[in-house]
Amino acid sequence: MITVSSVKTKDIKPMYFLLGVILSVISGIMLLLSFPPYGLWPLIWIAFVPYVFAQHRLLPSKWSSLAPSIALLFWLGPYLARIFGDEGGFFFKYLGVWIAVIVFFLQKERKFHELTRYRWFILQGVINWVGFEMIRTFIPMLATNAFTGYTQASQAWLIQPVSIFSIYGMNLVIMLFNFTLAQGAMAWFDRKWQPGDVIPVDIRASKRWLVGTCITLVVWIGISLFILNSAPVDAPTVRVAALQPNFPEAAHV
Repeated sequence: MITVSSVKTKDIKPMYFLLGVILSVISGIMLLLSFPPYGLWPLIWIAFVPYVFAQHRLLPSKWSSLAPSIALLFWLGPYLARIFGDEGGFFFKYLGVWIAVIVFFLQKERKFHELTRYRWFILQGVINWVGFEMIRTFIPMLATNAFTGYTQASQAWLIQPVSIFSIYGMNLVIMLFNFTLAQGAMAWFDRKWQPGDVIPVDIRASKRWLVGTCITLVVWIGISLFILNSAPVDAPTVRVAALQPNFPEAAHV
């Protein structure tokens, strides 16, 4: 016998899948727009939230890696293609596409978080992302390209603590904010719809992370404003020159 509830469940699943794909695309576009030449820097603070939410709440478990893969495709696909251009050859021109494909087949984060009941969700997400940024700096062709903190370069009021904590400190704060919001959205979704096929997020833990993240951001901004306002008014002007060696290939090649 077919019940009303079963029909609703069957109808909702494809809608969730489609919504998950759409949110992942939105994440990729926001990430792309937050970097030059577009420079919409506030977007980086929420850009990861849609695809992370889709990965852990909207897509089926076996398809969960599709969310980060789509986001990376729409972000790194055009971003790296513009950086490397034809000079980078076929492989590097489409490096963003290869990365998206690799992530789709190799990323298994959701299973880990479900087994640990999302206890390490934020820590794993932040450390995993920034840790990978540290590792890929040893790859000359990639280096520090697409560092999330670079999107804030024009915001002097916000970036001053980089002089103390390095660019990785800025990246950590950005990713912490994103994953905290994502976990909060998941906790809200769990309480609102109570899906039976996912491991719920602890609402109390989400609130603690939200408070801690807000405090971290306030302290970061406070330090930044203090350093900026402490700068000497009559600081000397330093002249620099940009050298153009006229190489036939791009410098990174």
